[in-house]
Order: sequence, then C-alpha cells, then structure tokens
Amino acid sequence: SSGINAEYGGVGHGELGSVQLLSREPNTRCTLEFSICYLVNNFAQMLHRCADLQSRVLHCDTGTFADDTKLQKAIVSEESGKDLQADLERVVEWSAANSMVLHEDKFEVVHYELNKTSLLRELPFHNELRSYVTPAGNNINPTKSVRDLGILISDDCSWTPHVMKTSSEARRMAAWALRAFKDRSVNTMLTLYKSLVRCKLEYCSPLWSPYLIGDIQALESVQRQFTRRIEGMAHLDYWERLKKLRLMSLQRRRERYTIIQMWKSYVGASPNSTNTRFYHHERLGI
Repeated sequence: SSGINAEYGGVGHGELGSVQLLSREPNTRCTLEFSICYLVNNFAQMLHRCADLQSRVLHCDTGTFADDTKLQKAIVSEESGKDLQADLERVVEWSAANSMVLHEDKFEVVHYELNKTSLLRELPFHNELRSYVTPAGNNINPTKSVRDLGILISDDCSWTPHVMKTSSEARRMAAWALRAFKDRSVNTMLTLYKSLVRCKLEYCSPLWSPYLIGDIQALESVQRQFTRRIEGMAHLDYWERLKKLRLMSLQRRRERYTIIQMWKSYVGASPNSTNTRFYHHERLGI
C-alpha cells in the first residue's frame, strides 16, 4: 500500500480579511466576543470542508488532522496507482476551490511492502507505481520514513528508527538537565526526570511499544543512566535503584499503558481504530 501526506501552507483570503477587521474595533470586550464567534464559525466551516474533501476522494482512504491530509490505498495493479494519482489531483483541485494553498514541496509518499522479493520488483508496473506527480509537475519521490504527529513511521513497518530517535532525544534532554542543575538530590532529580525525560520516552507508546530486545534496552538505558546520577544510588544495581526510588521499568510502564488503552477500546472510551475484536473466555476472561 502507499500513502501520500500533504500539508497546507496558507489560509483563505476571506478569513484573513475578517481577522484584520478585528484590530480596528475600539472595544476590547466586543472584539473578544466577536473573535470567539468567528473561531467557532470557522471551526464549523473547517469540519464541513473536511467532510466535503472526503466526498471528493473516490478511491482512497483519507485522514485529516490540523493542516495535514493523508491518502492511503492498497496498490495491487497499475489501475490502483492511477486511482491514487487521480485522487491526489482531486485533493489539489479541492484546495484551490476552497482558497487553500497546498505546500507541494512537503508532499511525501511512503510504500509499505509486505513482499519484498526480487520477483515483485520485476513486474512491469512496479517502478511506475513508486512515484507520483503533483498537478504542478513536481515529482513525489518515495521516502524511507515519514514523521506523523511526532511518530516516525518507516516503510518496512519497523519501529526501530523511531525508538532510536526517541532514545536519542531523551538522552540529550537528560544531558541538558544534568548540566543545568547541580542538585543531585532524589526529589530534584526525579522531578527533572519525570517532567523532562520520561515523557519523551513514553509518548504514544501503545502504538510503537517495541518487542525487540535491542529496542527495549535502548529505551531502558536512558533511565538506567539517569538514575545512576542520583545521590546515593551509584553503588546500587538498576533494579535496586528502581525499588528504592519507587519507580517501574519503562517496559513495565508501556505494558500498563497498552492494557489501559485496550480497556478503553473495549468499554468504548476511545475509538477502536484498529478494529480489535474482544472475546470472552470462561477461564481467561476477556
């Protein structure tokens, strides 16, 4: 399957003119109330536009969030590639009709291939389906990975690049905190770790929770190194430090978050976007 990610680079001229009129209002209170009404009306218009966009796309699954729009389609033949190209052109036409500008330089395409044998690459339509063209004539070349809402998604369906990127960012944040603060007391260090470092290691973890030993150790090493710097903890091993600091390992915390997310999907507290089916067992439960 293939997915194309597009980002808007501008707003309509009508909305911009309305915002400029607000600065001329002498009464601040009236301006604030008018601004709130304008934002509510603008939000309703955006919802209507998103629904209108989904009706324009005929062959692909669409996804929109803020200024990002995504098209997804399984490519099984040459016609499938043409359908994706046609829907891409419809999205660009829709944006022009709604006075919105698409930043075509930020278009990205990612291919997810389950079968990467050489026989598949020898098919006559394989190369043609890996590149797409915008109506302006710009080629959209395939990329190995794409960043989507802070998550790095790879074309090989592996979370290792995201895990390595996350652990690297958390390690840099931990190094900055240790340079900026000289206090190594338990209270100060745990406050810094929980507020600045651990949140980076656990963002959206139910989606990308790793199962490979190398990925698990890469994440756990950040907490291992940081807790060693706490006053009075250097002589203890990792598990003794966690027990004394009343912390859980990152792996156990990710398992807990995954269970909570599955329970929310089961009771309807969050959307079941993965279409997970739940079964009742007399002995095992759900």
